[in-house]
Amino acid sequence: TGETSVNLDTTEVLIDVDLTSQQGSSVGALIIPESVAPGGTVSVAFVSDIPDERDLGNIIVDIRIQDSFGLPVTELSEDVTICLEHEGNVDDSTCLGFFNVKTNEWECQDSCLEQQGNRLCGRTDHLTSFALLLEGNGGQSCSSSEDFLYTWLSCGAVVVALIVIITAVALNEFKIQGKTLRKRQTLQEIRILESEGAPVAFTH
Repeated sequence: TGETSVNLDTTEVLIDVDLTSQQGSSVGALIIPESVAPGGTVSVAFVSDIPDERDLGNIIVDIRIQDSFGLPVTELSEDVTICLEHEGNVDDSTCLGFFNVKTNEWECQDSCLEQQGNRLCGRTDHLTSFALLLEGNGGQSCSSSEDFLYTWLSCGAVVVALIVIITAVALNEFKIQGKTLRKRQTLQEIRILESEGAPVAFTH
């Protein structure tokens, strides 16, 4: 259990907020862009070593940000990164979860977690209570839009290359067929002239 408050009035672009329990152990961290609330404050309350229930990790954090006028920030201009300590193995079903106050249910916020030592880090574009949801995303894909774009561009490059190759082969085949046709026509003309007894002049 613990809480911390940090002033966002700083020259740092990214502000690292360490979450330290009353026992002095680090249970996680927040990475907050200064542009989210210049001159404001971030307040974090967290509970650690919670019972292993409802497939949650053992840390829950509640995040609040106020602007320079003391008003709550409800819309983030940039994502906030949340890193939570977790011991034990995790699989693709683990995600950063948030508590939906409308449905009173835990839901996935970020299915594509980044592991940093014993910490699992995810991103959020809104603020509420967060925890690791150990069986939350149902094995959803973590491919980003950049990955899909790269895949489509790669496929497009392959298709273009195949079209170029096929076009080159077809043009070469047309040239060969054209030469063959001209030779046949020349031979036919020679045979006609020979059958008529006319002298044949060969040209190179």
